[in-house]
Amino acid sequence: RYSPLHAAAYNNRYQVVTLVLRLAREHQPDDPVGAVRKMLSLATSNGNTALHLAARLGHVQVVDALLAKLDLLDAPAAAELLGKKNFESRAGLTHAHSAEEIAESNGHLGAAERLRAKRLSFQNLLNT
Repeated sequence: RYSPLHAAAYNNRYQVVTLVLRLAREHQPDDPVGAVRKMLSLATSNGNTALHLAARLGHVQVVDALLAKLDLLDAPAAAELLGKKNFESRAGLTHAHSAEEIAESNGHLGAAERLRAKRLSFQNLLNT
């Protein structure tokens, strides 16, 4: 099942993505960062987050909006979300891919580069 954030990411609805994330923050005024983390972590039955879907389809503006919200999180939580892998079964084999790997394998190099840059920036923060 898709959440409203998943549907917006899948359909390349940048304004809806930003609205859903803003409403999540406003709905949880005592923990707006936790609300964003929860929304970004929501996954479909095969582990796809909204970031996975936007990356798969090359929706760069949506990828950028989702990545911008990672800056609200602490580095370990953001790095974990960026490294989160989905799982797909094909021909009896299960494959797991991060959003970055999905974007790259689908030829969406702009999205893949943005994801890689964000991943590396959080890795640098964690290593200092």
